[in-house]
Amino acid sequence: MKLRPMKTDYELLKELARDAHRKMNICGGTILQHQLYLHIKASGKHQEVYEDYPVPILDECNNDRKTHKQDILIIDGDNVIGFNSKGASFNNTDSYSGQLKDAKDFKVSLQALFPDKKVTYGFLKEKYVRGNGKGKTSKYDKFQDDGFPVYNTEDYINEHYGDYDSVQRGREQQMVDGFKEAFRGDYDSLLQVLDPRRVPVRKPARSGRQGDLDAL
Repeated sequence: MKLRPMKTDYELLKELARDAHRKMNICGGTILQHQLYLHIKASGKHQEVYEDYPVPILDECNNDRKTHKQDILIIDGDNVIGFNSKGASFNNTDSYSGQLKDAKDFKVSLQALFPDKKVTYGFLKEKYVRGNGKGKTSKYDKFQDDGFPVYNTEDYINEHYGDYDSVQRGREQQMVDGFKEAFRGDYDSLLQVLDPRRVPVRKPARSGRQGDLDAL
């Protein structure tokens, strides 16, 4: 049986960096959305709260998508709120006109799904500060100007539900748990290498009987 060659230091570190980036950066926005959903639902302030709620897009919209998954959907009596959760990173590859059309299509389709309710469609944007059309968040300034409310995520949660810090703690823990699943080595030893001040985690000692069995 031919053994695979041992990976170089570069290959090992590149693999570690890739896993860390995938679990802590690329997945960060999705994780934030989930933690926001859990926090809003747990508040008990709303009759119904959903995550990734499927909204069929009307044929008249001529949209390439057939269904829009609403990140967070809140239903209270005659009011429906659809929130798109956006992390702090930016994706400037799509034109604003195309994104505005999508937002309009999603809102009209959401309204068609709840014809007897007042529908609000907007954004929860991490670290958003309205810049009067300047800077990297100018796209969200335009959304506001075009009738789609945009809220700074932390400010909105603190104002309406309180304790955004618990959302962030849940987010960080979910990221760590995801990295642990992807990391195939001794996680505690890795942390001690990265920060030598950490106390080594002692493994449970085996019983004498187990030791005798292992010696057989």
